Amino acid sequence: MRFSTGRHRRTRTLSIAAAVAVAAGATGVYLGLSNGGAQAATSTVTVATTAQLESAVANATAGTVIQVRAGTYYPAATLKSTVSGTGANRITLKAYSGEKVKIDGRNLVTADNGDSGFTLRGDGTVNNLGQNLDSYGNYDKAGHGQNADGIAIKFGSGTGNKVTGARLYDNSDDGLDLWQFSSPVTIEHSWAFGNGRNRWSDAAFEGNGNGFKLGGGADKLGSRAVSAANSWDGGVSTPAFKSTDATSAYGVRQASGALPATVFLTTGSTTIGSTMN
Repeated sequence: MRFSTGRHRRTRTLSIAAAVAVAAGATGVYLGLSNGGAQAATSTVTVATTAQLESAVANATAGTVIQVRAGTYYPAATLKSTVSGTGANRITLKAYSGEKVKIDGRNLVTADNGDSGFTLRGDGTVNNLGQNLDSYGNYDKAGHGQNADGIAIKFGSGTGNKVTGARLYDNSDDGLDLWQFSSPVTIEHSWAFGNGRNRWSDAAFEGNGNGFKLGGGADKLGSRAVSAANSWDGGVSTPAFKSTDATSAYGVRQASGALPATVFLTTGSTTIGSTMN
């Protein structure tokens, strides 16, 4: 997605409660609401069944706005658009007139988009669950890689948001970016690796490469956030890694949708080091 100005660019977004993900071409996943005419939609489609939702996403073109009526939807496979949106004509998925929508979309992939793979933003962004999402290879050419994250939860607030089982890798900017999102977000059982490397031969590359960027605004971390026994803390004995080969981390997920089994960056210790699960 492309936004107006600045290092971290703002737009207004309407949140759809619970897990939603679409591999939507160059714009990635955008849960949005047009603001001041910024979005010039070419067509608006209203859906009320899972079959209608799947068809609407599959047939979306640049500028399509898909309005989803209240209810819970269970797509049989990844919702995927085969075309790209543009900065002025995004492919947008949003709740119909403020209704409550849940799209149970686990084991999803957002890859090779022209900005962040999966985005939530705006005040009132509440009770969203991103579960077992793979987001990789996202790169914003116009920004020389400075904005394309695996998951972006930015410029807003709202409680009950959670990311679990995510694998966020090889994105031009960060794995997960919480820039100026002022409410706590729970992040668990998730991996971020290989981000911020210039894989696109961009001579002016500006990707940061944070694994998990925690804020920049107020309340960067929730009250239950804990950091302890890091390798840079004095007096802590650090066991050797069992493996520094990331190959298995790129592997196929387990049948349940859980992250693949791996000993990458594990130590075997119960007190220090990642368990990678």
